[in-house]
Amino acid sequence: MIKRMRGRGLYWRMLTAYLLLLFLPVIFMETVNYISVRKNTLNSLEHLFYTEGTKQLDFLEEQINTLQKVTYSARLSSCFYDPFEDKNYPRAVLDVAGYLNDQSPWLTFYSGIFYYNMEKGIVITAKGTIYEENFMNNYLKLYQPVSMKDDQLVFADARNQLNKEEMAIIVPLEQEVSCLIFTVDKSVLESMLTIPGGNHQGAVDLYYGDRLIYSSGSASDSGVGRMTGKDRQLTIESSLFKLDWHFPESVYTEAIYRSIWKQFAVVFLVIAAGVYMIYKFMEHNYKPLKEIVRNLADKLPHKGKDEVPADEVQYLDMVLGELLYSKQFLEESNQELKKEQLLYQLLCSHIQNGSILYNECLKCGIHVDGRSFLCLYMEESGEKSGENFYEYFTEKLPANNPEIFVYSTYYTESSFIFLIASDMECRELDRFIRQNVSAFLFSKTIFGQVVDSADQIHDSYYSLQTDDSGKMKQNGTLERDDLADFYPKTSMSLLRDAVEGEQLAKMGLAVQGIREAIEKAPVSAAMMIYLEASDIIAEQKLSVPSVIEMAQTKENCRNIFSDQLTMLYKRFRMESVMMPGDSRKGETGGIWQRDIHIILNYIEEHCGEKTFSIKSMAAETGTSPSNLSHYFKKCTGQNISKYIDSVRMKRAVNLLEGSSRIADVAEELGYNSTSVFIETFKRVCGITPSQYRQEKNQLESI
Repeated sequence: MIKRMRGRGLYWRMLTAYLLLLFLPVIFMETVNYISVRKNTLNSLEHLFYTEGTKQLDFLEEQINTLQKVTYSARLSSCFYDPFEDKNYPRAVLDVAGYLNDQSPWLTFYSGIFYYNMEKGIVITAKGTIYEENFMNNYLKLYQPVSMKDDQLVFADARNQLNKEEMAIIVPLEQEVSCLIFTVDKSVLESMLTIPGGNHQGAVDLYYGDRLIYSSGSASDSGVGRMTGKDRQLTIESSLFKLDWHFPESVYTEAIYRSIWKQFAVVFLVIAAGVYMIYKFMEHNYKPLKEIVRNLADKLPHKGKDEVPADEVQYLDMVLGELLYSKQFLEESNQELKKEQLLYQLLCSHIQNGSILYNECLKCGIHVDGRSFLCLYMEESGEKSGENFYEYFTEKLPANNPEIFVYSTYYTESSFIFLIASDMECRELDRFIRQNVSAFLFSKTIFGQVVDSADQIHDSYYSLQTDDSGKMKQNGTLERDDLADFYPKTSMSLLRDAVEGEQLAKMGLAVQGIREAIEKAPVSAAMMIYLEASDIIAEQKLSVPSVIEMAQTKENCRNIFSDQLTMLYKRFRMESVMMPGDSRKGETGGIWQRDIHIILNYIEEHCGEKTFSIKSMAAETGTSPSNLSHYFKKCTGQNISKYIDSVRMKRAVNLLEGSSRIADVAEELGYNSTSVFIETFKRVCGITPSQYRQEKNQLESI
């Protein structure tokens, strides 16, 4: 089997070359331009980030300075010291509330300001007093306890009464006695610290000194571990704060895209125009080739499982590969068929050294120039007992013994004739074959006579017929004058199969065996053999009285019977070649004659049944096997037996692609014998099923 070509095709190679000539200079120029634009864009972005970040930090410092001024003023006011003492209460409390209310307009950045007396557990707001527990649960819930040291600012995360996230800035007034609490809405802080350009995918870390006081986006609480390999970090510092921006690479990419998208649009238009021109050029130059391939695709539709290539050149490549494979496949099949026909002629007649038949046998690989020859008849006793004997005799035995050459032909439903040629001596060949045959169980095994020349192959084959029908005395006369002793059972079965399938070479072999049986048999037995054989070939009953009269009046009646049988065979062969139609008996009337599709559908539906045969199909359609075969050949131009084999082998190829055993495949296709399936597959496909599966697996692995 040949491997299908898988080249890319001239069309795509030329198209690729033209596109490279167009793309390479453009890509080089755009790469240089992109590098330059990218550098300038990055510098502009970094300058923008530093400018915006510095403004934001300056604003924060101004707010902290305002906070510290308010705190300093509160420390100078006496109302903030012991406002809950009897001598100061409630006037001092009212003064604190008034002070907080007066400072609110100046603290627009802050969402609230509170006086918290930790010693008394009371909080004063611009609207009144609140106990500590109520304040912490409903007004300002701190996520974690805080501790104040000296005059340092303390930053803490909290949630207000509206369940909004806030940042609490705690400023001590009296050490461990009281403090002022300023709150900042985190949404305001987040909006202010947004990365320039409106990109909210990044993260922000805000430090007061070395303390992390605010973190947003994908930043962690500790400000560590936020960045990935594609993230960027930009740090801006002031006297009080440090700002870390973490943003993805896409921020730079989008900025670069905005800078050069117009240039890319122009380049894209140039490339599109170039591609269109190249496409029109290729269409103009390869249009005749494409038309040829499209016509070929219409005439030879693809029926395989592989996907059909969309490109015409690739399709042509695929079709040529399949045609080459089919050509080799057909040559191998024809070689097997020719070898089988030559084998029939060898068995039918005496071959002379140097004759045309002798030379043809040598050309086809039949070693008629060997030193010894043996004909062997084997009939299987069961499916399992002879499961592998055909492959063993036709492949393994010759492979392991270079001096042995084995040729086979399917004889009857479950039997084979093997011609074994060898360079051994006759006795040595006989002993060797008997030893190898003993490994298999058969209902019948007949060894022909071992001969030492090609012109005696017919004698070896005829000895099979003698052993099959009766034993001979040393003087050559028969022991009993009974029909069973002379009846050529095997040749008669072979004749029925050959007539049903119109296998002319096989039919000639059967006729030759029957003729020799007639010449050896007594007159009464010869007459009965002739009547049955004539009925099979001519499909009509002969007049028994006239045959009896001829036998009684003619001294050489055996020769007359033999010659008449030969004439019937020649007439059958001529009619088969000429494909007669309505003139043949039984071809009028009946649905099957008017529609060949009924026969084809019947074969497709029933060829997998074990009871299927040409004879059963003829009975189903109301005609004889011979008439059915002739009509089929007239309508289709094909031999019906070969067509049935081809249908079965197509199914076999699909089944062999799976994991089913060869014996299971044979059973599913309706074969009573695995060996018959193997021989048929080899005859039709040129190789055995196991060889096909092996080559298929090798191609798939490649």
